[in-house]
Amino acid sequence: MAWRSSGSNNDEMVDNLKRFGVIHTDAVEEAFRGVDRRLFVPKNMQYMAHTDQPLKEGHIHISAPHIYGAIVESMELTPNSSLSFLNLGCGTGYLSSIVAHILGPTSRHVGIEINRDAVEHCKKSIDVWKKSCDRKTPMMDVIHGNVLSIETDQGEAQTGFDRMYVGASVENEKLPGLVKMLRLGGIFVGPVDDELVKVVRISKSSEDTEESPNRIPRSFRGHRPPTLSTDFSMQVVSSVRFTPLLRGPTMRTIISSQVWDPSIHQSYPDSFRRSCKEIMLCARSSTIQAPPPPTPAVSTNVAAKLPRAVWMEVLSYTDRTWFEKPPAADEKLLRQRLLEEQSAAQQAQEARLQAESRLHSVERERDVYRLLALRWQSRLQAVLRERGATADDEAMVGMDDFAEVASNAFANEPLLLRLGSLSALMRQFQQDQENEDESVPDADDESDNMDEEEEFEDDDDEDSDEAMSVTRSESPLVHPGRGSQARTVSLAEEDFSA
Repeated sequence: MAWRSSGSNNDEMVDNLKRFGVIHTDAVEEAFRGVDRRLFVPKNMQYMAHTDQPLKEGHIHISAPHIYGAIVESMELTPNSSLSFLNLGCGTGYLSSIVAHILGPTSRHVGIEINRDAVEHCKKSIDVWKKSCDRKTPMMDVIHGNVLSIETDQGEAQTGFDRMYVGASVENEKLPGLVKMLRLGGIFVGPVDDELVKVVRISKSSEDTEESPNRIPRSFRGHRPPTLSTDFSMQVVSSVRFTPLLRGPTMRTIISSQVWDPSIHQSYPDSFRRSCKEIMLCARSSTIQAPPPPTPAVSTNVAAKLPRAVWMEVLSYTDRTWFEKPPAADEKLLRQRLLEEQSAAQQAQEARLQAESRLHSVERERDVYRLLALRWQSRLQAVLRERGATADDEAMVGMDDFAEVASNAFANEPLLLRLGSLSALMRQFQQDQENEDESVPDADDESDNMDEEEEFEDDDDEDSDEAMSVTRSESPLVHPGRGSQARTVSLAEEDFSA
């Protein structure tokens, strides 16, 4: 799969990514086709834009397409949704553009890059892609800053993001400080040491600190596992090798909250836009009074008395998720994640059983063919001895002789018919005889050959679980009464079953 998805153009590259199973979701495939990698690679490496390998020129670095394919598939993106995405170490902006293509125009995208020239390259590449795109694109902000110096208690980092990705290897100790920026139900994907991991936030406790006492041990392929709290679940996606995150230069990085105003109204979620519409329609409207009650009373619709300018000021202080439904309860979310994990485990178990069954069948077929080859070799030697051939005669085994022995084998062993045609083995045997032009071995060579066959069969018995045995018999294999020893091979019927 990896390193084999190159193409001469973007569509051919995507075809190979799909062919080798890197991408399998329709939305992901459409996004890879809609975002040409050529627009994001370093300027002097355009001719390698669609090769399945990482490219780097100075601070401009873009990973291999199959890596991005595995990452996007792991993030479980919902097409045309209002999810927010934080790309830590956004590089060229290629991954951010693919995610933006999937999530649609009402999603929120923020990228952070530590190198100034990479920030400029990223912004330029994204602008070029937006101009070439035939659909509406979301707002995408690229910030110059240090991923390890983000103020998580200020700005939009405090509100949290639905999806996160880090483009460089994270140390175990730094992972809890990054995943705390996930919203409830959010997903983080990124390399931790040499593993690509997926972290899901399943709950949000009141004590959301790196020193939370609630720790759970996790198997992490021999490495010291990240000390994540019970608010998170983690699994390993694959093995990868990324360069580590840069520690410097240290700079205070704040992800500023997005301030609503009418000019960016269309980039907000549908729930927010509907609520704004209803508020504006009610503002400064005439008050509709109910029929007068029996006793004198005065009722006033205070909300309708506020001017639109006041409401616009109020809305500027709200978050884009202000009018969305509250997230599912922790118990409901946990049950949903449990069902997903159980389904994935069941599929993995079924795949393992199928693979073991195929392996068992192939090994059984291999052992049968080995045994048949030894049996036919023994019978051919018996035919040669019957005709009185010696090493000086340099007698050759013809096709007729081989066919005669084969016919006798099938007549004596009807179970061999279940194996299908063995013509390939016959042709290979004849070709070997013609190419090597070997002579018939003498009695001493024949005895040595028989001993080698016995050792070979003993080794084969140790590796195979099938009921096969090779014994020595004093009676001849083809014609009784001859003085030479021959091999008698017994093959149990269960070797051909299944």
